[in-house]
Amino acid sequence: YVHLPIIEGCNSTSTNDEAIKDLQVKLWPNPTANLARISFDIEAGRAELTLSDVSGRLLQTVFSRTLSGGTHQFDIDLSRYPTGVYLVRLQAGVAVASRRLVKA
Repeated sequence: YVHLPIIEGCNSTSTNDEAIKDLQVKLWPNPTANLARISFDIEAGRAELTLSDVSGRLLQTVFSRTLSGGTHQFDIDLSRYPTGVYLVRLQAGVAVASRRLVKA
């Protein structure tokens, strides 16, 4: 057991279930041959979408920028990667959502 002090004025970077639920992440088709689409709802702010292999090695940053609030859609191109399982990770503010994506 380790005691961690709370620092006043420090914003939390922990992820909570409510923030993840609010993202409403959808990823389709899954499995896919080459192209998948992701949609999500966020509040205005910085967001990043990445693609990694199952060992956690970063393969691609799909985007990393400030987005307006609302629903967004992006395509993820897997054509240059072999058949297998990949991890799609969306970080928007303090919320982080990961989804498994299969390339058939």
